[in-house]
Parts: sequence; C-alpha cells; structure tokens
Amino acid sequence: MAAHSTPWLHTRRRGCTLDAASNTLDAASNTLDASSNTLDAAHA
Repeated sequence: MAAHSTPWLHTRRRGCTLDAASNTLDAASNTLDASSNTLDAAHA
C-alpha cells in the first residue's frame, strides 16, 4: 500500500506548493493593482 500512496502524496504536495505559489503571485498582482489604483486616485 505504501508504495502506491507515496507518489500520490508527493504529487499532492507538489500540487499544493504550485497552488500556493500561484496564490502568492495572484496576491502580488492584486497588490500591484491596488497600488496603481492608489496612485491614480492621488493624481486625480
């Protein structure tokens, strides 16, 4: 059984890491958007 679960666990872990990286990039993008909006508001 263990031999079958290990690759699945490894794949799941890698998937979670990729999801976390993606979420981090999304958050960074949202932060940049917010900063851009703040600058636009300041110039308005």
